[in-house]
Amino acid sequence: IGLSTRDVYLKYDEEKEESLVNIDGLIEGLLKGDNQMVFDNMGNDLEKPAIVISYEIKNIEDLLRKNGFDNVLMTGSGSCVYAIVPKDKKTENIEKKLKTLGYTVFVTKTLV
Repeated sequence: IGLSTRDVYLKYDEEKEESLVNIDGLIEGLLKGDNQMVFDNMGNDLEKPAIVISYEIKNIEDLLRKNGFDNVLMTGSGSCVYAIVPKDKKTENIEKKLKTLGYTVFVTKTLV
């Protein structure tokens, strides 16, 4: 999508919203090995201002969610949108759909 980091941070400074991230809940989920608790407490404070600049981010996130991917977030200041999925979740259909729409798609796996 190619958002300017500077522009996203300027928009973030204008908005002055409360953080979406619950660090204590995130740490607790990691310590307990509770993936859903980790996902529920993750967030990106730059996501809302980035969406104001480029609504395409929201469209990609919505497309992933409509296709059964619940844990969807944006990286950094908008360079990438990703979904964290269980090992048994099939990704081929959404991968093809996103590529057809002109997006670059990488399917990765964790090592542990």
